[in-house]
Amino acid sequence: MPAHSQAELEYQLAQRTAQVQNRQLTPQQAFGNMDDWTIQLGRRKAFLHPNEQHWLLYDRLHQTWTYTGCGMNQAILFAQGGIAGMKRLPQPGPVAGWCVYQQGPALQGPVRIEYLRTWLKTGKLPMTIVVWTPRATDWLSAAQFMALPA
Repeated sequence: MPAHSQAELEYQLAQRTAQVQNRQLTPQQAFGNMDDWTIQLGRRKAFLHPNEQHWLLYDRLHQTWTYTGCGMNQAILFAQGGIAGMKRLPQPGPVAGWCVYQQGPALQGPVRIEYLRTWLKTGKLPMTIVVWTPRATDWLSAAQFMALPA
């Protein structure tokens, strides 16, 4: 595998779960390696538990994994400095279509990616914002965000 973002990992887990249910793969083949379900979020790590389909964050101080309280398609995980956080989606669904953005000190969202693209194109939001999308693993400038494939 390894996946490089929250969106990729959630997609891969859904695919692998379907393959196990259809008996195309055994659970060991589909979910065997813990590192395959771990991603970097800035300086933090997140783990998508393949059996429970819930996200955990690594607590470096206590060297333990802690539950976030959210599962697949429920929230955007992000890191801000050394702190990890999450923003719940207004409705469950693939996280790849959502993002959060920061304008000054305020964190806004989640909002649909296509809305944010329109707001940036029309000048409703300045190009000085930074964006976190589950398709990336760190904050993006507005220009980097606009350069991502739709």
